[in-house]
Amino acid sequence: MRGPLVVAGLLLALAGIALVQANGYWRLRNEVRHRRDVQRLFDEVSSNLPVVVFQARRARDGRIQIELLAGDTPQLFSASPRELQDDPSRILSAIHAGDHKRVLSVLLRAVRRICPVALRFSADGVRGPRHIAMQAWPSVDASREQRWTGYWMDVSDADTRAQAILRAHAQAAADAAEREQMVTRLGTGIGAPMQALLGRLALLRAAPLDAQQRVVMDTLEDAASMLARILDDVAALSAGRADGMDLQAGPVDLRMLVHSVETLLRPVAQSKGLYLHQRVEPRVAAQLLADATRLRQVLFNLVGNAIKFTRHGGVSLSLQQVEDTGHAQRVRLVVSDTGVGIALERQEAVFEPFAQAERSTTRQHGGVRVGTGHLPPAGHCDGRQPGPAQRARAGHGG
Repeated sequence: MRGPLVVAGLLLALAGIALVQANGYWRLRNEVRHRRDVQRLFDEVSSNLPVVVFQARRARDGRIQIELLAGDTPQLFSASPRELQDDPSRILSAIHAGDHKRVLSVLLRAVRRICPVALRFSADGVRGPRHIAMQAWPSVDASREQRWTGYWMDVSDADTRAQAILRAHAQAAADAAEREQMVTRLGTGIGAPMQALLGRLALLRAAPLDAQQRVVMDTLEDAASMLARILDDVAALSAGRADGMDLQAGPVDLRMLVHSVETLLRPVAQSKGLYLHQRVEPRVAAQLLADATRLRQVLFNLVGNAIKFTRHGGVSLSLQQVEDTGHAQRVRLVVSDTGVGIALERQEAVFEPFAQAERSTTRQHGGVRVGTGHLPPAGHCDGRQPGPAQRARAGHGG
């Protein structure tokens, strides 16, 4: 009986050993699979890193060994992490010849002094030349070997944007200088004739004139005064003196102001076969606080542009009272025309400098695209009647 018992025991022992081995095999297989999954995940993450992380060691014989490398190395050096670990010299081979000497000098100095490294250089990646920023920090281990931990970052796009910005700034500075020279020449060329014109008008004003001649004289003086103020504004802006454009509020007879704009531009409208009407509500106060010169310029531009972009019909200019508190009034100036108007999606463009509602308008109607182009068919601005505190408020424009 002992023989069968021994055999049974041996079989049980063998079965136990087999189970242990099978369990060990499955555990080993699962561990290998887990490590493989972890490695795949690490590779996927590292390949999409915005930087290439590295850890290098300098052996006692002076050779450099890369112990860790993670990231998109082909983008920077045209080689995979494994290829660069096997042959670190491929990194230097990818660096542009013009940067070789400088990079080696910085690295050797950092190795001797055990100091951090910060430098930029160019290298050839799989998609062409790249600009690379490098940061690395040293340490010394127990065996007195130097170790470096750091990263390489592709800064090509940032450098390209920076260069484009520098070029744009240089071009803007050149354009500004050219405009300033042009304005200076313009001011020098027009200034003397303008002063002569104003002087002649002053002499004519002192001469005996009939009623019709005085109306013409008033119109000429208004136009000359407006032109002189515009020239002063242009000169101030070209010299960078924005304070020259400040509003100067004072009591203004808006009836006379509206009438003067109509008188100046009526011949222009009549030459195109258009009507130009103006109407002032009787409720509007005799005087309001405003900058007469600026307001006249705004109305002149509004009405002038309305005439320019109107082929049939005409233009109307009206002054309406909106609110009266007893000591102050809010009024609205409206310019309307029967012209082409502006498409709804383009109306915001009229508030942008050097823009017109349509690109074709310059060819069809003329103009140099200075200011905000032609305005919508209706525009308005507000004013205030002088009150006890002499308050002035600028209204909204359209």
